[in-house]
Amino acid sequence: MNSRLDDLPEVVRQLASRLQERMFEQVDAAEGMQVWALLDTNHPVAQFDPLHPSRLAVRKVRSTMTTVRRKDFAHDPAICPLLLQLRSAESRGYVDDALIQQTVATALERCASINGAYVCGWLVSSMTADQLARHLARATVVLDPIKRQRRVFPWFEPYRLALAIEMETPACIDGWLRGIAAWFFVDSAGVLREVVPGGGVEPQELSAQILGPQHARSQARVPLARKVVLALSKAGHAIPVDAEKKVDAALQLAESAGMHDVEDRVLYALNCLTVSPGWHLHPAAQYCIEAVVQGAASLREGLARLSEPMLSDIAAYSHRSSIAISME
Repeated sequence: MNSRLDDLPEVVRQLASRLQERMFEQVDAAEGMQVWALLDTNHPVAQFDPLHPSRLAVRKVRSTMTTVRRKDFAHDPAICPLLLQLRSAESRGYVDDALIQQTVATALERCASINGAYVCGWLVSSMTADQLARHLARATVVLDPIKRQRRVFPWFEPYRLALAIEMETPACIDGWLRGIAAWFFVDSAGVLREVVPGGGVEPQELSAQILGPQHARSQARVPLARKVVLALSKAGHAIPVDAEKKVDAALQLAESAGMHDVEDRVLYALNCLTVSPGWHLHPAAQYCIEAVVQGAASLREGLARLSEPMLSDIAAYSHRSSIAISME
């Protein structure tokens, strides 16, 4: 066996095995299926990385790379996404196992990165590379109900796609995935996710893809949400399952409480996720929050003034409160 594969962590090998198994099922289901990985060069890897385009171009077993020409990056195609072919329609297998394993390793390594994912996912389709690239470029143009204008929305980014699955209409998702049999990606918790177009839903026309207002607001919070995920990781907390949805809900609570400063919103959301959604119900916590709203102190400053016994009491109180709320 290739020594590089032997050196990979067991979690990478297991996830890669599950991914290949699921992709093979999709490939075997219809004629002419091809498999691609989508690399986002707007969130690049280092030049010495095995998945950097310059390194991929000189591999012994070369793969086709096709640029997805994002309209907002027309001035610089070098930062547009790349479709990396892993299996052609004529192939009886993948290009090579090492390439599949490397894409999985990079996806896992960057799944909670504030800088965004480089390996955005893996897709199965019978379209040619050029057809698929044109479709993806067109599908990223949406109508934003908040800005009341068309804009490029990179829904293919794993964090954004995980949110979209929870919040968008099936017709919208199916429109994005038109001509794609299945889309796989790794979410913030390192979980392999699969999106398959619904058979009973008629996709919207690409020119009519409109983000739902609530979804658009959640997507606008993504840069801040990534700071929360990074803070969770740095503090040694496990990234929760469905982190994208839970972090967004915590940030909504922070907004509702009157938090506007970035640090205050991040800290408020962290407390919701690591203590309890009801931590703010404690009188001492409410005093700190009111000080933030009045501009008297930051949330960090207010909480830092509390004694250790009081902080412990907030944690215990919020636990009791969250249970009471859930029973109403």
